[in-house]
Amino acid sequence: MTRVRTVRVLTCHASLACGHSVRTGVIGFYPVAVLCPACPLLSASWVTTLAILDDDQALVGKDEPLPEPWVVTVDQQLTAEAPNWQTYTVAIYTDRRHNDAAPPDEYVLNAPTLTDAIVLAARAAAAGELLDIGALIAIDDDGLPNIHVVCARTGKPTHPADTPGLAWTDLRPDTPTPPDGPSQHSR
Repeated sequence: MTRVRTVRVLTCHASLACGHSVRTGVIGFYPVAVLCPACPLLSASWVTTLAILDDDQALVGKDEPLPEPWVVTVDQQLTAEAPNWQTYTVAIYTDRRHNDAAPPDEYVLNAPTLTDAIVLAARAAAAGELLDIGALIAIDDDGLPNIHVVCARTGKPTHPADTPGLAWTDLRPDTPTPPDGPSQHSR
């Protein structure tokens, strides 16, 4: 009997820093950067606005490879998210954490939108591993990039920052909320 596993499938619409818009499908992680098919040199570009179109589950057989991530160009630009500064927690796997079967690194930061929080945390994780944007798009044998975002949520973790095995990195001093104004979210 063939064993099957359930995998998370995300289909997203994203606006990119290069100015193009794409629709992309990935397995088990949030796209933070993609190889833009509309750019002449097929270069990697950061996501600036992200909308999850479909978050589904798929059954994959034990001996079947995971579906490849895909990206296609679309004409429709996403409207920018309304800024609503909040504290976010973003969990990111790096090769080091993934290979050790350890929980992902968690980054706590202030950002105007969820997309900004995801991208800022991914940049911090890449810099911490001395890697560049390529680590967010190069797919390894396990079907995941070297660095990939597995979850993002508002607020900070409920456990203290120095909990062994669950420690989180506080980036809030580097990502302060703006002065009091209409877009600031009260805590």
